Amino acid sequence: MIGKRKNGRRFFAALGILMALPLLATSWPTHPRPFAPGGMPLAGKPAAKPKQSVGNWARLALDSMSLDEKIGQLFMVAAYSNKEADHVAAIEKLVRDEKIGGLIFMQGGPGRQINLVNRYQKAARFPLLIATDAEWGLGMRLDSTISFPKNMTLGAIRDSMPIFEMGMEVGKHCRRVGVHVNFAPVVDVNNNPRNPVINDRSYGEDRENVFIKGLFMYKGMEYSGTIGCAKHFPGHGDTDTDSHADLPLIPFTKQRLDSLELYPFKSSLKGAWRASWSPTCTYLARQYAQFGKYAFAEDRHGPLAQRDGIQWFGLHRCPRHARRRQVLGRRRNGSQSIFGGE
Repeated sequence: MIGKRKNGRRFFAALGILMALPLLATSWPTHPRPFAPGGMPLAGKPAAKPKQSVGNWARLALDSMSLDEKIGQLFMVAAYSNKEADHVAAIEKLVRDEKIGGLIFMQGGPGRQINLVNRYQKAARFPLLIATDAEWGLGMRLDSTISFPKNMTLGAIRDSMPIFEMGMEVGKHCRRVGVHVNFAPVVDVNNNPRNPVINDRSYGEDRENVFIKGLFMYKGMEYSGTIGCAKHFPGHGDTDTDSHADLPLIPFTKQRLDSLELYPFKSSLKGAWRASWSPTCTYLARQYAQFGKYAFAEDRHGPLAQRDGIQWFGLHRCPRHARRRQVLGRRRNGSQSIFGGE
């Protein structure tokens, strides 16, 4: 009889703990900090609590920079964890001597990437902003990591909450390997069957579904403390050209662009996207820079100015210091131009 009472108490105690878990979850921070101001935590380890506010630290760091260092902070360079020692040494030299602002990690493995992130962060005077392309998880770039279903499959799901949960997991995985910015989700509307580069990376051909699914993915990553980035502005769905190799044309009227391509970026939920990525910088990108406060551009075809309160960051595959100085000289009406790519 006594044994039955003990078992009953254990059962109800366990039941009470399970019922309390949802209440505990509501006390979690809504937007955890991706890194602590004044220093970068080692990849794979939790960030220490900041000793001062992010804004104060950033302002002090910016005020301490020389002009060359400020220029360097605008550059994000491609890094690999599956290349030889000369590549690692070249990246470390850029970090240490040129004071570049960030790295976008491409192919490699999780353990090797963690080691390199920690090495580069230690070599940096200012904390590096680390990014990657993990649209369907780290498996898109790294071996021996998880690949989630691609967007076309997710677009066929009626319930969007699993996509939010997937975003949370992707965000957690990114943080474990030292990544702060994930260039995802893809919010291009897939309305051209001849498109060679979007395809199953899109949530589908319905603009509303694309926006909703992309937003849930984005917010899931944000909840985990990873910055998402809606791409590819101004819409890469209705093209038959791969922007990695050439300049795609979108030969449509402004009314058509507003109603379809731009819809996920200019959604009715103002401020849904905090960042966006354009594969090339165009006049349209500058005119429609209403979708967030930060923009990343891999620009092979012309300069991109800082305008309308939007801060543009250049993604560079093979940057050179001489080219960086050449770009600084490109000024129009007092605005500084940034050029990315090769």
